[in-house]
Formats: sequence, structure tokens, C-alpha cells
Amino acid sequence: MFIIILLESGMAKNNKMTVEKLANMVANGFSNMATKDDVTEIRADIAIVRHDMKSMERKLVSEIESAKEETKTLEEVDIRGLQHRVSVLEKDVKQIKHKA
Repeated sequence: MFIIILLESGMAKNNKMTVEKLANMVANGFSNMATKDDVTEIRADIAIVRHDMKSMERKLVSEIESAKEETKTLEEVDIRGLQHRVSVLEKDVKQIKHKA
């Protein structure tokens, strides 16, 4: 089937495609393919990257949660401070009303 495709595609003009040329073409095609060792190395690299990403994700989630808690605490402190200031102002206004 491969030889028929070569003949039909014009790569074998005038029937000059020899078995040697065909063998060289096939060998060249396979010479650039990854080996099992290459694939194993790539898989190991991917596993390392996945592990690093999961570690980074856990760290980021922890930092986000910490930032949320800190923001909540600051908001509570601000609200308490504002409530106190309003309370003081309300007392001052009542005192001014009673004097008037």
C-alpha cells in the first residue's frame, strides 16, 4: 500500500523508485521518532511538573484563605471603630440637644 501511494503521488517518476530509496525514506522517517526512553523521560518530567503545580496550588489556596481572614479581621476592627465613633457622636448630639 505504501509503494502504491508513492507511485500515485509522483514521488516515483518513471518507475525510478528503488527498494533502496524506499528503505532510506522509511529509515529517515523512523530516525526522528521518539524512543521509549524519550517517552519515559517526558512522562517523568510531566509528573514532576504536576507535583510542583499541586504544591503551588496548595500554597496559593492557603495564602488566599489567610488574606481573606486578615481582611475579615480588619473589616471587623474598622466596623467596631466606626461604631464607637458613632456612639460618641450620638452622645455629643444628645448633650447638645438637652442644652438647647
